[in-house]
This record gives sequence, structure tokens and C-alpha cells, in this order.
Amino acid sequence: MLIMTVILISSFSILKDDEGVPPDYGSRETTLIILKLTKMKRQNEKIKDVFTDNYKGKFVMVDTLDEKYNDVDKYGYVFTPRVFWNEASGSGDSRMAASWSYSGTLTDRSTGTKYPIGYQGGAFGPFYKSYAKRLEKVRAKNATN
Repeated sequence: MLIMTVILISSFSILKDDEGVPPDYGSRETTLIILKLTKMKRQNEKIKDVFTDNYKGKFVMVDTLDEKYNDVDKYGYVFTPRVFWNEASGSGDSRMAASWSYSGTLTDRSTGTKYPIGYQGGAFGPFYKSYAKRLEKVRAKNATN
């Protein structure tokens, strides 16, 4: 029961309110590019599902940025998700268990400004769902202004 409670708590406080999203995101209509994770088909499907359900702006998921996406006005931002495995370390009371880390960077292609996010532990889906919801909240607020 305690383990389940810890897992649930950790998955709800994933990102700081201002982390990873430019304050003016959505003020210009663009299509978000999401770069696919290499050799992680299930995780890519989960990211696509999470963005489809929680982000109302336009987005595409691609393997690489090729010349088709050179138009920075049309494709203004690129999100690069990352997943890392952290080996266990230490011993005794200072032992750190093996865990996954999730991160990503949203890059404003017109300025080159990067907006990183990061989280260690917890669950993959809730992390990216939290981020998709945050992007949508800021996008929707700025789209109506």
C-alpha cells in the first residue's frame, strides 16, 4: 500500500509550473514537431496517444528533421523526448536503486532558445501527459489573446 501511494504521489508532481514551456507559446500558429525516440516503438506510440488526447494544437511525429520541415514559420517548435536507464549505485543505506529518467527539450526554431524538462523515476506516461497538458494550457491561453 505504501509503495502504491509513493508511486501515485510521484506521478502527480512531475513538472514545475513554468518548466519547459516558453511564456509566449501558441501566440503564433505553428505545427509542433515531435522527434521519435530511437528503437522505442511502444514509447513513441504512448507519446503520440498522450499528445493526441491532451494537446489540441497541430503536431507531427517524425524520425528526423528533413528538408520537408525547413519552414520555421510553419514548424516553429521541435520537442525532443529522451529516456535514460540509470544503473543502481552505492551500497547499504546510501544505495540508489536502478531507475528510468525522462527528459526532453522544446526548441523554438526561430530563436534557437531551448526549454528543457526533466524527471527521474515514476512513470513514463504521466510525465509526458503532464507536459502535453502544460503545452496545451499555454498554447490555448496565448492563442486567444
